[in-house]
Amino acid sequence: MGNEQIAEVYFNRGSAKSDIQDFVGAIAEYTKAIEMNPELVEAFHNRGLAKKNIMDKSSRK
Repeated sequence: MGNEQIAEVYFNRGSAKSDIQDFVGAIAEYTKAIEMNPELVEAFHNRGLAKKNIMDKSSRK
């Protein structure tokens, strides 16, 4: 399995964690995906969304 395929695995894990609102876990998975494949633009985008969701949740308290 090459780095691009491994990056996809981390990306999918990040997406699954985002789906259950585990945004901290999602950020970690997307970051690993980016490390494995820096050209995986969707991982950068989704990591940004996860960070925004954390900020939105903390501002509601």
